[in-house]
Amino acid sequence: MKIELRRENGELVYSLKGKGITIREVVIDAYKKGIRDFSNCNLRACDLRGCDLSYSNLSHSDLSGSNLSNSDFIACDFSGSDLSGSNLSYSKLIACDLKACDLNHSNFIWCDFSGSDLSHSDLSYSDLISCDLSGCNLSDSNLSHSDLIACDLKACDLSHSKLIACDLIACDFSGCDLSHSKLIACDLRGSKMSN
Repeated sequence: MKIELRRENGELVYSLKGKGITIREVVIDAYKKGIRDFSNCNLRACDLRGCDLSYSNLSHSDLSGSNLSNSDFIACDFSGSDLSGSNLSYSKLIACDLKACDLNHSNFIWCDFSGSDLSHSDLSYSDLISCDLSGCNLSDSNLSHSDLIACDLKACDLSHSKLIACDLIACDFSGCDLSHSKLIACDLRGSKMSN
């Protein structure tokens, strides 16, 4: 089995020589060889659970329906990427650029997004349970119809965001900027709001 990776016209191109090689193996092999630019890649429905792809550029990539659980994506650039329907549970996305990402219908359980930029992103119809979103920029984001349960949103920028028909149960919004946000028909039981 042989994996060959190269750039053609600015795009990452890979060829597989041998049977049974998966996209997961291609990505892990490329990362081990020092490649960090996975931008504009089609990684749809890819199984990347348990991987460490920290400091990588995954911008404008299709990761929809992928299993990215138990993975480390520290300081990664996901800007403009499609992560809809993906599973990022138990993953670390610390200080990541997730601007203008499609994250709708995704699962985030015990996920660490601290210090990340999720501005202008779509997180509608997603489950965020026991997540650390402290210090995040979620301005102009859509969280409508999502469940945020026991999440840490301290010092988070939620200005101009849509929080319509959300369950925001037992969350900490201390020091949060909710100015100009649409907070409509939400369940805020047990949540701590800013003074």
